[in-house]
Amino acid sequence: MVTVGKSKANYVFVIPVAEELNLKEAAKAVGEKSIEMLKSKDLLPLTGYIHGGCSPIGMKKRFTTVIDSTALNYENIIFSAGKNRLSGGDGSKRN
Repeated sequence: MVTVGKSKANYVFVIPVAEELNLKEAAKAVGEKSIEMLKSKDLLPLTGYIHGGCSPIGMKKRFTTVIDSTALNYENIIFSAGKNRLSGGDGSKRN
């Protein structure tokens, strides 16, 4: 999920698919007073990705990226690979 802070900085958040991003908690996590979701029309020019194909890992530009701590509960996680209906894994093994 790509957001924009009050400072106009952009941030990426990776959350479980069944969850919704809590904007207040997200802003606190990145030290912003407030953040909001990036408008769909601004996604392609900013990231180079279309809605539904925005990969949080390995983006074309560097953004502060926050991954939900529940990811630590899983041996592997799956995320968008940068194209609609294409997924990738982190390839890690967690202990």
